[in-house]
Amino acid sequence: MVPTVGDSLGSGVTLTRYLLRRLLGLVPTLWAIATLTFGALYLVPGDPALVLLSESHATAAEIARRRAELGLDASLPEQYGRYLARIVQGDLGTSLFTGRPVTAEIRQQLPATLQLAVAASAVAVTLGLAMGLLAAVNRGHWPDAVITAAATVGIATPVFWSGLLAMWLFALVLGWLPATGQGGLEYLVLPAGVLGISSAGAIARVCRASLIEVMDRPYILAARARGIWPRSLLMRHALRVALLPTVTVIGVQFGFLMGGAVVTETVFARQGLGRLVVEAILRKDLPLVLGTVLVGATGYVLINLCTDILYGVLDPRVRDGGR
Repeated sequence: MVPTVGDSLGSGVTLTRYLLRRLLGLVPTLWAIATLTFGALYLVPGDPALVLLSESHATAAEIARRRAELGLDASLPEQYGRYLARIVQGDLGTSLFTGRPVTAEIRQQLPATLQLAVAASAVAVTLGLAMGLLAAVNRGHWPDAVITAAATVGIATPVFWSGLLAMWLFALVLGWLPATGQGGLEYLVLPAGVLGISSAGAIARVCRASLIEVMDRPYILAARARGIWPRSLLMRHALRVALLPTVTVIGVQFGFLMGGAVVTETVFARQGLGRLVVEAILRKDLPLVLGTVLVGATGYVLINLCTDILYGVLDPRVRDGGR
């Protein structure tokens, strides 16, 4: 059946509605993230004003005056209302320790974190798809068993532990790469590799399972019975269908990589949002912590939105509500 203009328009309208529905779903999600972060931070013991003046031997009156300047003397609902009002206006506040706008602090550190996350994603996707494809093609044989075991170990190993092992081997024993610090490409290889390998296992397992399921479908078995070259059948037909669930896990893993950057940047002494938020938590710099977590959560939600949109484009049943 030849597609008509009406079919194309209907598909376009359906996709637009799907996009709008997904975008509207972001609002309550981001509000919940902002609220939970605010509540969690204010339940943590400690007074930011006292931390700021801890080394100056300030009197109780000076601490009270500082709390008033920071707006910490107001009730919790009032502080929460001010916080939401600033977010709506695009104002994330001012760092208590540096005195700089939180947006400026985040803007300064964000490129390093994005560089690490993108490099780690390239490692994870390339290695994960290759491992999943190789395991599926050799299912039931030793390459499948080795790859499955390696993927399980990669998923189960904490990033900080694999990072320390990588530094010991490649920096201290072999001397091939620098252990810590910021600089050229050589400083990115170890942290990106460690972070990427931790996500490659999940991608490999999903890719393998999806490919095996697709290769057992009747139309694939019928094509093989007609003598179609297995490699052509795999690359042109099975892999495209199998990539649908893999795309979803890749999007989820990219969000995991953004979160894993917190640990990785700390282990490898790199700049970025990870170290920034750790230092802010230790100083109880509430505006900086809230702003950094909110920006990170927003990025994670947007990445998943893009994944859902891509899934809807690849599979019309998703945007049609499963019809």
